[in-house]
Amino acid sequence: MKTFSGYDVKKFWADELFWVDAVSVDDVLMKIDGIDVPDADIEELSDGASVQFESGYVEITSLSKLPSGHPLSVIGDTDVESALNTWLLAQTTETVVIVLEVKKGAVDIADLRASIAAAHPEARVIG
Repeated sequence: MKTFSGYDVKKFWADELFWVDAVSVDDVLMKIDGIDVPDADIEELSDGASVQFESGYVEITSLSKLPSGHPLSVIGDTDVESALNTWLLAQTTETVVIVLEVKKGAVDIADLRASIAAAHPEARVIG
């Protein structure tokens, strides 16, 4: 059983291009931070939560209703873990979160952000 971040699970669940009329999900049981949560509210997941899918499936009912480039392309059921893995592989960006704990005032946060942005102009620095 693979472990996903709460952040990735929330992005997957909120992807309107994935969850079109021809795609549904059922019988999901998640383990969040090691605890079985039968009726989890995905929107309430913390980004750093560890999420495992104990059960659940994604069903495709019509290939003709899927948008071009949809990561799933088979009529029928796919387990949620496999669907999420496939969705993650299809993503063209990934989120990297860096947490630095420093003494208050020891680092100029604006300079740190500017340095990261200058070193990686293709990245979007948030916060």
